[in-house]
Amino acid sequence: MGSAGILSVAMVAFMDEEVPAPNRLGNRITQSRNREQPSDIMSRVSVLIPHHKNPKILKPLLDSLLNMVIDETVMRIVLVDNASADGSVEYVRRYFPQVEIFPLQKNEGYAPALNKAANAMDSEWLCFLNNDVRVDPDWLPNLLHAAEKINAPCFSSHLLNWEGTQTQFAGGWINWFGKGFETSQLADTDPYPIFFPCGGAMLIRRDIFLEIGGFDDDYFMIYEDVDIGWRLWLFGYEVYLIPDAYVMHKGHTSLKSESYEKKALYFERNSLATLYKNLAYDSLQLIFPLALREAVLRAKAIGGIGVPVRYSSAGFATLQGLNAFFEQLAKWKQKRNVIQNRRKRSDAEILSRFFTHSTQLWAYSHEHYRRLHIPEIQSELHRLLKKSEYCNTVK
Repeated sequence: MGSAGILSVAMVAFMDEEVPAPNRLGNRITQSRNREQPSDIMSRVSVLIPHHKNPKILKPLLDSLLNMVIDETVMRIVLVDNASADGSVEYVRRYFPQVEIFPLQKNEGYAPALNKAANAMDSEWLCFLNNDVRVDPDWLPNLLHAAEKINAPCFSSHLLNWEGTQTQFAGGWINWFGKGFETSQLADTDPYPIFFPCGGAMLIRRDIFLEIGGFDDDYFMIYEDVDIGWRLWLFGYEVYLIPDAYVMHKGHTSLKSESYEKKALYFERNSLATLYKNLAYDSLQLIFPLALREAVLRAKAIGGIGVPVRYSSAGFATLQGLNAFFEQLAKWKQKRNVIQNRRKRSDAEILSRFFTHSTQLWAYSHEHYRRLHIPEIQSELHRLLKKSEYCNTVK
């Protein structure tokens, strides 16, 4: 799933199920089709697809995976089913018998479901794919080709819209409040380092995934990719974007079944948890009070001004997310201790590289902008950061 803009997810217009005709990126996408297949040293890859309800959404993805230019012995496709109970499993077994089923007894959520499936696999590499995407025929070969050449354990796909005409994800960053942003601008035509992978279309070495603790089980959904990307960099690893590993994305369809309020709660709680676990003490002491203040102001703003009635409860859900963070503070502290004890890179090294828009904020309208006290908060952030070692993150 994507990391940024979650509070606007419910307002996205969803496209129909038809797979578009060849797109204007077609020539670029097929340039590498004759590339040599990855060597045997890569062993097998497990492609894990978390799923909860709506069997119809799976057809474009599974068709595209089975049409890839790759030796079928290299790859196993596994549907990680979160207790769909709507015929999804039966549909896959009937129409896609090549696909394995990893059934769960309840809806575990994105992160816990993939952690359980990853532990059960025996492959060298894991691919995580949202169920609302389809892949280019060279997607996996291009990822594996990059993995052979680059000394890194984690690689992100280049996410396009469903028609393949526009980039949706080519990297990203978070601000000092833990809120994620994605860039739709490629930094290079060759692979390049990014702060976090796209969780809905990524490749990672299984041994490293397990070594760093996998996704945070307590996240359930939202920001698990930001968190694991940050952790990889803290532990001395790197993450790369592979520009020619194309995945077409329908646009938050996988989250459609979740309520707007539930998404707002996890958006707030998980962003605060990500900051709290991963920032060093000095950084946390500097910025966390402002992050908490901004969360309260945002709840106040989005809860009552210029939003449709059906979204007005998002303000309360944001406060619930803030409360949920504190209710689990003891757990976050334990996780923070583990992460900080394993740290191999300083905040100064990571933040100066990836927090390039650290004071960027967002709002829904000019009135929200005023009610969020954005100019005031940005001014205070600038004042604090310019007195710290992170002065080069202020823009």
